Amino acid sequence: MSAEQAAAGAVLSIDTLVYYGLKQQPFAAEAPDAFIYSDAALDMAVNATANYLDQNEHGIVIKGEPGIGKSTQIRRLLSRLRGRFNPCVLPATVTTTLAEAEHRMAECWQQGQPVSQTDAGWLCDLLTRGLRPVLVVDDAHLLSADVLEGLFRLQRDIRERCGRSFGLVLFGESSIETTLSAIEADVPEAGQCHAILLRPLTREQIAAYVDHRLRTAGLFMDNPFTEQDIAQLHEDTQGIPAAINPAATRILEAHGQAEIRREQAGRQGWLRQHRMAIILGGLTLLLTAGLWWLLSGYVATEAPSEPPLEAMSPPPRHQPLEVPPPLEAPDTPKTTAAGPRPDSGAPAPKPAAPAKDTTTPAPSTKSTPAPEAVQAVATTDKSPTGESVPSERSVPEQPPAAAAAPGRTASSPTPAPRRSEAPTTPRTATARAPAGKPAGAAAARPASKAPAPARKTVVVRQIAGLKPPAWLLKQDPKQFAIQLAALSEPAGLSRIARELKLDKPLAWYHLRRGGKTLYVLVTAPYPDRSAARQAIGRLPASLRRSGPWIRPLKDIQDLIYAQ
Repeated sequence: MSAEQAAAGAVLSIDTLVYYGLKQQPFAAEAPDAFIYSDAALDMAVNATANYLDQNEHGIVIKGEPGIGKSTQIRRLLSRLRGRFNPCVLPATVTTTLAEAEHRMAECWQQGQPVSQTDAGWLCDLLTRGLRPVLVVDDAHLLSADVLEGLFRLQRDIRERCGRSFGLVLFGESSIETTLSAIEADVPEAGQCHAILLRPLTREQIAAYVDHRLRTAGLFMDNPFTEQDIAQLHEDTQGIPAAINPAATRILEAHGQAEIRREQAGRQGWLRQHRMAIILGGLTLLLTAGLWWLLSGYVATEAPSEPPLEAMSPPPRHQPLEVPPPLEAPDTPKTTAAGPRPDSGAPAPKPAAPAKDTTTPAPSTKSTPAPEAVQAVATTDKSPTGESVPSERSVPEQPPAAAAAPGRTASSPTPAPRRSEAPTTPRTATARAPAGKPAGAAAARPASKAPAPARKTVVVRQIAGLKPPAWLLKQDPKQFAIQLAALSEPAGLSRIARELKLDKPLAWYHLRRGGKTLYVLVTAPYPDRSAARQAIGRLPASLRRSGPWIRPLKDIQDLIYAQ
């Protein structure tokens, strides 16, 4: 619905309702009792009617112009009489008969008994038991003279028979005076009625009436109606509430649409006003990023200083390979071969000194540090014809597979194997010892660093003001919960819980997602999803915008068990 159609139909548009924070139409013709405005002047008619009914002498006529608020006065009167009297409302039409009026009275007061339209003795029984029946006729000016005359005669007959009678209150327009004057000669009671005139609202009452309706509908800001608006309402409507409602709706719709357009224009005007500053800021940012990129590239491409030639050692032709020692029995002596081939041209290292003839302990599963001797290892080179030719490189000697048997001595080093006798054991690459350091130093280094101990994750076991996960496990898995928030810190859940006022308990549990611990805040239990949706509607607006999630308790319990 557009703003023009809403204003023409005396209904506020959705945009205007949202802008002013209204929960419903403030000037609807049919509104709850909370929207009824009252002050001392308006209450005077109700108070006077109640006093006349206490005297129980004559009828009461309350009259006013069309739209003056007679139906609203009836609602005020019923609220006032409830508890002291037994009121019965008869909506009158031009076709209403006396029999229909008596039938309506019997429905209201002859409860649990057969309705009798011919005998009015049951009214005396009611009066004898202390009941105080009152008949309130709405739109009484529509009744014919015969019906009005019959009501006054019935009231007089009951008073003569029982000593007292039911109360009679007639709400109608000013034309009812003509009908009462016509029957006054036959029924003198018609001329003895108490008359109360309902008057239009004053300018001050209109201002209070409009403000009361807006506040009841949920207005959270200042009243948008100005003094000029109130004066215009008073002039156009003459203080008639039925005319005030649509006129006030059109004025409020016009104010709301004007404010919405002003805000939209303000946002666009801000962009136009600061357009050059935004463009210059963006260009400055791009220029700064470009200069930083150029400077970082220049620094990265600058040639590093070369070390002196004396400190540089020629890289080896081939990567040395490490050959694991063969598996031997514990009592088999191990011999090591050291030194290069005689024709390799390299100086032969000194053979390892034979071990002393001592008794060795039993074999142990613990690893022993590697000696700094040099062991011959077979590698392969490519010959000019493309064939693989075995060659030898000096690598650190590997520790023996097992210690010598008791009573045995280590044997002397054996000559290096020939080219055709290259070992067939699997070859593994070993790191080359840095220049200027002995080969044994490289072999003595550990193969890999010990893994760092895993960091311990501290999991909170209790959060103040919230039920623990164990409480969630005790709930019925067929019921439901509302997930309100999921945070990485439990202190945030406590802060949210202190701000919430819910009719259900708040609980928490934690779970692991992507290596992180999340603390989840839920409220439960709810018997079904419908009850949970209604509870979401009562949450604060900040939580509703975050999208509360309805979840079965069984799913939450499965997550807790899985932790």
